[in-house]
Amino acid sequence: MKKLILALCGIGIMAGFLYAKPLRKVPLKLKEIIEIRKQMKRIEMEAIQKDEELKKINEQIKELKEKLRKKLEEVLAENKEYQELKKKLEKIRKEWKERHQRKEADIVVGKGTVKYIPLEGGFYGIVTEEGEKYLPMNLPSEFKKDGLKVWFKGNLLKMATTQMWGKPIKILKIFKLEK
Repeated sequence: MKKLILALCGIGIMAGFLYAKPLRKVPLKLKEIIEIRKQMKRIEMEAIQKDEELKKINEQIKELKEKLRKKLEEVLAENKEYQELKKKLEKIRKEWKERHQRKEADIVVGKGTVKYIPLEGGFYGIVTEEGEKYLPMNLPSEFKKDGLKVWFKGNLLKMATTQMWGKPIKILKIFKLEK
């Protein structure tokens, strides 16, 4: 009986993996859908701008939408359930922004020299003109040259590394500087 239960659990887990994989493609499809919708919206706006009758109708729609928005605000200002949901949504948005918005203090910009560090199997780091050491976690291969002068912009990462050298960063932009 135990073997049957374990077998069924195993099948269930495998099925979960099989069905989970296509979900990873959803964000890519969603991006594609958003991009297509933007292109369609641009074409629609161009068509409206070319036709005088469509321009007038579009302006009337804008005016009516604004009237609807104002009237809804008046009516919903007295609706307690709506106001509670609005506060909850604002709180979630604020928390999300705090968690995901990059703070200026987390962004590093500087000029430096790429150095090969022969520790822990070897890795590349950047030493700035001021002597600060940064450990780029995503340094492109064309920049992995000892002595290369670069300008870089990176996001400080809050993590420990096995190299235990420099401050870990994720490179956002990097350019080769002329000597």
